[in-house]
This record gives sequence, structure tokens and C-alpha cells, in this order.
Amino acid sequence: MLTCVRRPAEWPGRLLWLVTLLAIVCLAISCLGTASGRAGEPGSAPALPSLDGRVELLRDPTRAMTLDDVLAAPEAFRPVQGSGVNLGYVRDAAWLRIRVPGSLDGTVLLALTPNFVDLVDVYVPDGQVRLDSADFVHFAFGDHRPVPEDGLSALDDVVPIRLYAGREALVFIRIAAVNSSLNISA
Repeated sequence: MLTCVRRPAEWPGRLLWLVTLLAIVCLAISCLGTASGRAGEPGSAPALPSLDGRVELLRDPTRAMTLDDVLAAPEAFRPVQGSGVNLGYVRDAAWLRIRVPGSLDGTVLLALTPNFVDLVDVYVPDGQVRLDSADFVHFAFGDHRPVPEDGLSALDDVVPIRLYAGREALVFIRIAAVNSSLNISA
């Protein structure tokens, strides 16, 4: 006697989900293998130096400060512990100044978390030594904005920073909340 076993109707959907998951795992393993090279090896990117103790905070209760205003008030920043801030539910905007040491020449990627901060504006130096707002490249992120078109990531807020040996790069980040907690880590 032959018995037919019927596959549940959702079986093709589960198979597609399993194949997709397997492809993602293989891609992640491939990326980890590529990114695990050491700085200086062919095909490897320099590692971002630790940012602990290199992050400073300026609170903006008016939410109106511009990059020019921030550049004109360097003494207004206060050091923070670690590499991030958590201000909770506040109406203030906050500016972070991150001093990224140029330990070697190369481009590094700065990832900001969490990715659900409402408004994130990142200003990265374009290589100039001067501190003028025209010398910064602006990246706009946040879950109240469209996905960036730069192609770096749709899941994380990621910006490239060009480092020059022996020269510190100053990165400025403005964060503001519309309806979420105001916190970010670099």
C-alpha cells in the first residue's frame, strides 16, 4: 500500500525563507573573512582607533545651532565617558565632537548606533586643515529621513572618514529626537 504524504501549503514559503537565511549567513561569513585582514595587508582597510575619551558633547536647548555656530564655540564642548551619549527623552538637540586620531593614512568607516535616532547630521572633514563649515561633507540620517543614497548602508548610519597620518580628524554629529530617546554611540 502506498501512502501519499502531503506537504503543508506553507512549505514553499518556508523553503524560500531557509534559502534566504542561508544566503545571508554565507554573505556574512564572506564579509567577515574579507574584513578580518590586518591593517597594512593587501586588501584590508585600516581599523578605526578606539574613540573612548575622544567624544565631547554640546547640548543645544534651542535646537537652532548650525555647524558654523558649533565651530565658533569650541570651548562649549564637554568630555563624555566612553564613545556615546544617552540623554533620554529631551527636547534639546545635541552636538558631538569626535576627535579621530590619524594614526595612519587611509579611509575608515564610522558606524553610529542605534539606527532609530530620529535626526542625525554628520559632518566629516574633507581633508582640509582649516575649520570652516565649507570644509565638511554632510551626511543626513535618521528614521525621519529617507534612506541615504550613498550606498554604504541602509541598516546602519555609516560614514567614511579619510585619515591622514599624524593629523587628527574632527567629526561633528548633531542628533535630535522627535519622538524617541536621544542616544547615540560611535
